[in-house]
Amino acid sequence: MSAQPGGVNYVEQAFIYAKANPAEYTLFVGENMTIARQTLDAFDLKLKIIGLGERRVISFRENGTLITVGAQYRTGISLTIGNNITLKGGSNNNNNVVYVTRESEFIMLEGSEISGNVGNSSVAAVSVDGGSTFTMKGGEIKDNSNSAPDMTRTRGVYVSNGTFNMEGGAIKNNSVDINIDTNASFSMAGNAEAVYVNLSANATRNASISLSPNWTGKIDMLNLSGHTSSQNMTTVINWWVGKQVLSGAGVNAANVAKFPLGHFINSWGNNRYAIQAIGNYEINSNGVFVTKTK
Repeated sequence: MSAQPGGVNYVEQAFIYAKANPAEYTLFVGENMTIARQTLDAFDLKLKIIGLGERRVISFRENGTLITVGAQYRTGISLTIGNNITLKGGSNNNNNVVYVTRESEFIMLEGSEISGNVGNSSVAAVSVDGGSTFTMKGGEIKDNSNSAPDMTRTRGVYVSNGTFNMEGGAIKNNSVDINIDTNASFSMAGNAEAVYVNLSANATRNASISLSPNWTGKIDMLNLSGHTSSQNMTTVINWWVGKQVLSGAGVNAANVAKFPLGHFINSWGNNRYAIQAIGNYEINSNGVFVTKTK
């Protein structure tokens, strides 16, 4: 399938055709396109989007989630964005750019980009839930900002009840780059890097990061958070002390050193939060968050 210049919006037409005739397709986009909100919701539909010749931008015609991947009782749904494709968010958009749900899959390849989503509520460039998987093999998620004051809810990528495999690429210059909820899985490999990463905990479980032995990337700041019923930072700290923060075959002293600790974040109520610098604590060589011994 090809989306070329002309009076017809071929990207929208391609989505319509693919949904009516589900199979595996590659869509080549030959110009910048503005589209209405789209949903991939047909059984075994796999769509890859690639830009022809130079970078092509797919942007919103109206505020809302640009592309939803997945639907109830539908399986085998996948979206891939490849080289020379940018999904551009809205300038006053209180929705995700890509929403992956219902055990579906989203893949970003080298040369892809998601950027420019600006809003004032708890949204993300990519939001993953419902047992779905986001695999980032390359590309960038950048320049997505959110004026909502809760530091645990503003993000480039948000994962709840899903999996984020970051095998490459960069996530940067977002209000918070990556936010991993307690019931989500997050792994890093290859040259994957991000600036601000937030992990969440509660009284019974905590998010963590699984490191591959081939990971060569970096993190600029790791924050540890929790949602409590009151402004009680001690509760959040106790949820984290003694817990496994880093796991996998890539846990070693050199990789642990790539995770500078930033803040404890306690959020409660409606967009209310408190922060406290992580002081007398560290991640030990086994990936466990502990009180400093010296």
